[in-house]
Amino acid sequence: MDAGRKMIDSRKMMSLSANLGDVRTIITHPASSTHSKLTPEDRASAGITDGLVRAFRWFGTC
Repeated sequence: MDAGRKMIDSRKMMSLSANLGDVRTIITHPASSTHSKLTPEDRASAGITDGLVRAFRWFGTC
């Protein structure tokens, strides 16, 4: 999990967020946020690895 957190900490133009309903460009580390309550086995079966990082860019207008 350290690699995923280190990658997120190095981002300068993204906001860390577990909430994906935002108008900012955001980044999340599912293993330590949205899926942190699951066992490592359950995360693996869901495709959530410790190094997985998700980035989202909002392409709408306000």
